[in-house]
Amino acid sequence: MSSELKLDFSVRPVTPKDNFLGFAKVTINDSIVIDGLRILQSEKGIYAGMPSMPDSRKEGAYRDIAYPITPEARAQINQGLGVAYVAQVQKEQARMAAIVENQKNPPQTKPPSIKQQLAAGKKRAAENNAQSPPQQQQGKAAVGAEAR
Repeated sequence: MSSELKLDFSVRPVTPKDNFLGFAKVTINDSIVIDGLRILQSEKGIYAGMPSMPDSRKEGAYRDIAYPITPEARAQINQGLGVAYVAQVQKEQARMAAIVENQKNPPQTKPPSIKQQLAAGKKRAAENNAQSPPQQQQGKAAVGAEAR
């Protein structure tokens, strides 16, 4: 039995505060979804804070309600979460850079509306149809007649 898990992450970064970086959910082997993971960072790197709830036996304490059983599974989740988090942050940074660049250098002309684009396409099609030589149309009919 393979211990490699198929993990798909959905990451929602937030403005970092202390060691908190965001939220995530993970789909395991296309079968189980765990939502409510916290993305945390320590000196050793990014890791998953598992979903938890208040512990009724201890005042002010929490207990995890979902967690990996083996160290290997925990390592796979933490590594996958780190990769997904970095990729999402890079994607958002690129998006923000594009927005800033667009604000610095706005387009000089406004692109045509969909309605204008459709009208222009209709006009070009009509012009192309009007320019088609009638001989081609007769030739097609003649070829069809010969084939009979």
